Amino acid sequence: MSEIEFIVRDARSSDCHSIYSLICELAEYEKMPDQVEITAERLKEDGFGHNHEPRFHCFVVENLREKTIVGFLLYFQKYSTWKGSFLWMEDLYIQPKYRRFGLGRSLVCTLIRRAHYEKMPRIEWNVLGWNRLAREFYHKKLGATNLTNEDDWLTYRLHSNRFEHLLQLNPSNVRIDVDNAIIEKSI
Repeated sequence: MSEIEFIVRDARSSDCHSIYSLICELAEYEKMPDQVEITAERLKEDGFGHNHEPRFHCFVVENLREKTIVGFLLYFQKYSTWKGSFLWMEDLYIQPKYRRFGLGRSLVCTLIRRAHYEKMPRIEWNVLGWNRLAREFYHKKLGATNLTNEDDWLTYRLHSNRFEHLLQLNPSNVRIDVDNAIIEKSI
């Protein structure tokens, strides 16, 4: 019988510095290190703060021998008007020297168990087009569907530098009447 070397578990607030380091490694791998604006403290507040519901959830892979975090999967709940709640996998990352041990698959299987338990019909995520290894892992190993190829879905993003301009474009014959305490504070 082989000894257990790794454990997949829910992240704790004390893991946030390790998760942050892994996020930076992932950004470097994805050729976008300058895009990381998050901090370990912000991760701690958003995921484990006491003033609100967690804004994300995370599983980590811990190397039991070295007592280090070697991978993570960060996810959160989204909503489909056609299917209801589902899970969005924001990031999956395993440090290169720990790849090919089944750790990525273990993280995804843990997320599948969570989705099944929560009765969520699907899990979705984005993959960079040039990342052939990730695309092969998701398609060949997991059997995931590429929505761009299959259903012609494209992803769009609206950056905050456009918010102020767009807020000025609200038609004068439309009154916005939502939770103003939140809306007014955010502008």
